[in-house]
Amino acid sequence: MIFNIDCIQGIQTYIDDFSIDLIVASPPYKKQDGFSWQLIKDIAQECYRVLKNNSLCYINFGHLAGNKSRPFKVAMEFEERRHAFS
Repeated sequence: MIFNIDCIQGIQTYIDDFSIDLIVASPPYKKQDGFSWQLIKDIAQECYRVLKNNSLCYINFGHLAGNKSRPFKVAMEFEERRHAFS
């Protein structure tokens, strides 16, 4: 199924806790594309809420010439959220 809805709202509405085996996500990584730290935190939290134990979450995050550390900081944000559900 395809839903035309905000991703956070869609996950919260349609996906049960611990029901997903694999997530491949590509969040916005530039401000002009909608990047914000709150959005990253919300995406990470919802990903780990719906993932089954021993499942995977892959994050595709592009290269930023002016902010090369941002992808690593995003990865750390996901790691922090994962521990909340461990």
